[in-house]
Amino acid sequence: MMNRLKNSWLLLFLVIYSGSRHTAVAQDDRRAAVVYDDSTFYYEGMAVADRSQTYENEYKKQLAIAAALYKNGKNQAAVFWYRQILKLPNLSQEHQAQVNGLLSNVFLILGDYNKAIETHLKAIQLSNNEAFKAKSKIDISNSYIALLDYTQALKCLEEGIATLTQTRDYYWIALGLSIKSNIYKIYKQYPKAIAGYLQAYHYLSAPDRQQTQDKALRDNTTRNRNSILNNIADTYLRLQQPDSALYYLNKTGPELEQLPQDTKAGIYITYAEANTQLKQYATALGYFEKGLTIAEQSNMHYVRATAYRGLSTLYSQRQQYAQAWLYERKYVDLYTAQLSEENRGKITQLQTRYALEKKDKEMARKELLFSKKQSQLQQRNNQLYMLIAIITLSTIIIAIFFRNQHNKNRFLKAQLKISDKEHLINQIDATLKGEENERERIAQELHDSVVSELMSLQLNLKNMERHHPELQASMSYHNILYQTEETSDKLRRAAHNMMPAKLKEQGLARTIEAFINRISSHKLHLSFFCYGNKVKLKDNTEKILLATTQELVQNVVKHSKASEALVQLNYYDDTLGLTVEDNGVGIGEAYRNSEGMGWNNIRKNLLAVGGSLDVQSSEQDGTTIFIELKLDSDQVKETPIT
Repeated sequence: MMNRLKNSWLLLFLVIYSGSRHTAVAQDDRRAAVVYDDSTFYYEGMAVADRSQTYENEYKKQLAIAAALYKNGKNQAAVFWYRQILKLPNLSQEHQAQVNGLLSNVFLILGDYNKAIETHLKAIQLSNNEAFKAKSKIDISNSYIALLDYTQALKCLEEGIATLTQTRDYYWIALGLSIKSNIYKIYKQYPKAIAGYLQAYHYLSAPDRQQTQDKALRDNTTRNRNSILNNIADTYLRLQQPDSALYYLNKTGPELEQLPQDTKAGIYITYAEANTQLKQYATALGYFEKGLTIAEQSNMHYVRATAYRGLSTLYSQRQQYAQAWLYERKYVDLYTAQLSEENRGKITQLQTRYALEKKDKEMARKELLFSKKQSQLQQRNNQLYMLIAIITLSTIIIAIFFRNQHNKNRFLKAQLKISDKEHLINQIDATLKGEENERERIAQELHDSVVSELMSLQLNLKNMERHHPELQASMSYHNILYQTEETSDKLRRAAHNMMPAKLKEQGLARTIEAFINRISSHKLHLSFFCYGNKVKLKDNTEKILLATTQELVQNVVKHSKASEALVQLNYYDDTLGLTVEDNGVGIGEAYRNSEGMGWNNIRKNLLAVGGSLDVQSSEQDGTTIFIELKLDSDQVKETPIT
């Protein structure tokens, strides 16, 4: 959930209450100082400690206690225990960095964004692990977003994702994409935000991340996957589409109770906002009460602000302006306390100091390396130079020979591979053309011959009434007449559907949309969405994607028993994503070993154009099929198109 300080009249409130801002912050700091040192937090930690568990050392024991407190929403007690861990003797520098990273996330939940940034920077400074630093940069971006510093947040995200892409850490890449989509949502680039959220959700829904043996990673994956669903729903609410929002919120249902308190509270608030848009005010108030109860008990600054703003909107719609003003004032007071210029200055100083220390450390490392090289050069004997030159020259000659041979072999293999691929594509193209011609022939024959014959039969049957009036009272006669009309109508529709699609004239997106509109019915509601800048693909590629879409949709119609299904095209900068999703009974794992012509054709066709296929399916959630295709010179014909 994102705070929404967008309306210009709210800026007037910030000016009105700025006089009391510093006092409020000072009081919060004094209260925090008392609470963080309160020994009662020790007993709260001992209450959640697993007495049956044996730990290797005190560090791991206290870490488990702090994590349990955080999961149960006891965030201030978690702060106390993380600080106790930092006081342990002989704590390594990497462990200090990890604990500071965990502590900063608790400060974020408590709404103390400045402390969250300060603690994260300390963690980055302590660690020598590049992957850990990259993850910390992704985490720290949330605090910058809360302080409305989107430029710094995007910078941290780009640096973190770039590092993690090299290690293929898809869990953290998904988190980075999700937070980046949050910023797109703030900038009102809603289709771009939804596309990013769906890509992140796809990464976190992969079986290897849901079935990992690492319980902590599995729990975090569950939490973040449901947070992304919540963010998708919130984006649809900004587009005034509460039904779509509830569709994604309902996917959180099976896992809602096992989620951490802050995630659960955020989902409750989004449910409330969706019901507010639907004018289901009683239901909305119930969800607001659930979310706000959790947020106030655990001092979740971030969720409380969103709840206050949502309640203000609800009471305004109900024309209860006194209540609306009360919650708007609570929202502004809560948010104003976080925008202290003094604290922003502290953060700037910390960033400058961190950058200078990092630069000094790098210069010292380079100087040491230079000194070592000088020493090595002085210790070498001049008699070795000639031997090194001879060996080097021989090595170069041998390397050139082997490189030429290697390049020659690579060239031959590449030519063979290109030839095989072209042959496969030509074979598929010929098959598709043959299918189109055969479909056109069958459709024409059905329309011109069979349908015409049935219409003649209808006329003959109706003429019989003139010569045999007694047939008017015969139910069998009327049933035969009705069945003849139904059969004629079905054959006419079937002949129309079998006619080849006008792909070249309409383009891929419009052709798929026309196909979806023909197939959709009252039994199965089919939706189609297309996001991004469309590009014209090569004819073979578009034919294969259209045929694949038709095959997958026909599978949904025939086998899924679904009531709703979705087909979505996403044009990214360098990839094309095709998603087919339904709420049916799922397909299990049988498709992996399927010998059916449909699945075999899909796999063979996608292989020919370099596409990938991923299937997620269960009896509870239905089936989601995700196809990804690289948009390179081998596939793109021209760009962009409308």
